[in-house]
Amino acid sequence: MAVTQGAAPAGRLAGDVVVVTGAARGLGAAIARAAAEAGAHVLLGDLDGPRADAVAATLVAAGHSARGTTLDVTSQQSVEASLQTVLEWQGRVTGLVNNAGRLIEADVVSLTEEQWDAVLDVNLKGAWRTTRAYVPAMIETGGGSIVNISSLEGLFARPAHVAYAVSKAGLLNLTRATAVDFGRSGIRCNAICPGSIETEMLTQHLEATGDADAAASDLIGRNRTGRLGRPEEVGATALFLLSGEAGFMNGSHVVVDGARGATT
Repeated sequence: MAVTQGAAPAGRLAGDVVVVTGAARGLGAAIARAAAEAGAHVLLGDLDGPRADAVAATLVAAGHSARGTTLDVTSQQSVEASLQTVLEWQGRVTGLVNNAGRLIEADVVSLTEEQWDAVLDVNLKGAWRTTRAYVPAMIETGGGSIVNISSLEGLFARPAHVAYAVSKAGLLNLTRATAVDFGRSGIRCNAICPGSIETEMLTQHLEATGDADAAASDLIGRNRTGRLGRPEEVGATALFLLSGEAGFMNGSHVVVDGARGATT
């Protein structure tokens, strides 16, 4: 992947170096944009490397510092290559956002072992791979912040989402374990649990129901904000957790769901 770099403006993350996985679209792209606009140098990693490059190019065109790279979180070799890429580019890394995710819809009986493995290999084991690779490098240069993108389904289950829900629940305890094990080494690790956010993944889920409008209305009716969430709202939350403003938050999770989980 070609390096694309602009001048990072002053901001809440000025001079920080942030890596975002699954950054070519949806929440990952929104988080990468928020970090870049706040002054960070951002490496956008995604299985779709050309699309990650394209998103990075839009950030550079806007005067920010960004670079795209192909990143497959199911491959330790790919994860380690991404670490070397960011170290060669900026010399350090201060933030990691584990956002790469996969959803396969099936219940506990109909789900195949291959489908179970495919979802957990991305959503949970993928986050563990990147965390395992990046934490030593972050500690070596003074520590940093890790943000894991879990889900409201990490706290509550939805029908026919067993592998996704289990993976996102596991990600919450990976968050806690990382904070407990490395908090005194300068590592903060927190999670975000988004509700229904307007992303390509949600659109695909709604279309798969056969009546996307009705399915969207059902989701909207489950919260008390009266709409779906926007990717930039999750991006703003990630920006806070990456920043020093959240300096005493560690091992926590933040729910961004329009009060959906607060209702009975």
